[in-house]
Amino acid sequence: MDKVKLVDPKEVKNTIFNAALRGRIRTLMDIGKCVDSTPTTTIILPRRAIWRPIDSDDPVMATRFQCSYCACEISNDWDYEPPDDMWNYCPCCGSKMYGGE
Repeated sequence: MDKVKLVDPKEVKNTIFNAALRGRIRTLMDIGKCVDSTPTTTIILPRRAIWRPIDSDDPVMATRFQCSYCACEISNDWDYEPPDDMWNYCPCCGSKMYGGE
């Protein structure tokens, strides 16, 4: 999963304001240092991918598919009806599947 660092805009404003009050801001580089020193929160974004048909250009007729994220192959050539949610996630990388590109 991809990690993203988030910064609260109020924290950035407070950090720059406090640095300005102390006379620490003289250049744009000083503002950049203030932004870099602002506390961050790290969140994890879910992977997103789609199933790409391997054996046919028509997704309706295809029986084998490949994950666009990790290239894991899966087949729907079964003698039984698979569960509806079986195609929502890749079993190899855990990517959440979405409707299209």
